[in-house]
Amino acid sequence: MNTTLLRIYSCAKINPALSVRGKRADGYHEIQTVFQTIDLCDEIEIRPSERLELQCQGLPGVPREENLVWKAASRLCAAAGGNKGAAIKLKKKIPVGAG
Repeated sequence: MNTTLLRIYSCAKINPALSVRGKRADGYHEIQTVFQTIDLCDEIEIRPSERLELQCQGLPGVPREENLVWKAASRLCAAAGGNKGAAIKLKKKIPVGAG
């Protein structure tokens, strides 16, 4: 069994300054903003695996197919064209929609 581990911390951010500017042709708005990361992070652990797997802690009620980690990993595996996957563990500490 391969025990190689990649651990990633995805930190929350605060937005102390936000100015919404004009609307663009694509429907989005131009913004001027300042972001600051804070000491609150989700933790993602990734290990090689024979298939794609996702285990979530702290994220009840979100279907796997709607999880952004699952979507990104699925697309990466498809683009790589290989027959291997990854065992991913998401330890969710940042509240959903909070940064």
